[in-house]
Amino acid sequence: MQITRYTDISLRVLMYLASKPDDIISISHLSTTYMASNNHMVKVVHNLVKLGYLESIRGRNGGVRLNGNPSNITVSEVVRKTENHDNVINCAKANCPLHPRCSLTGVLQKANEAFYAALENTSLADLISDNPGLTRLVNN
Repeated sequence: MQITRYTDISLRVLMYLASKPDDIISISHLSTTYMASNNHMVKVVHNLVKLGYLESIRGRNGGVRLNGNPSNITVSEVVRKTENHDNVINCAKANCPLHPRCSLTGVLQKANEAFYAALENTSLADLISDNPGLTRLVNN
């Protein structure tokens, strides 16, 4: 399964902020860091705030920071909440003539379930712990 750029940036923003738990980071800094447009980053951050992953701090020195413990946020949960679909393929929408009797649908559904199962056991804390390379990059 391929995740969208939106989900990719969402995960990376969460990793970045989890690596700097005491810092308030501006959206413009995140945009520059991830080479994303400011408009796109605003949408990503707004959604992460709405989902409860981030806390938004207003004002001159405002920005965002992680809201909660990184150990309680699974990669699977974030991907499910930021992707606009849950299936690799939607045969009914594809108007495929094989749809009523096709065994490919079941195989793809199993692959989809295996994808999320693999992500279920990985927390945000797992992604940032014992990662000196990430720490160096984030602190530059």
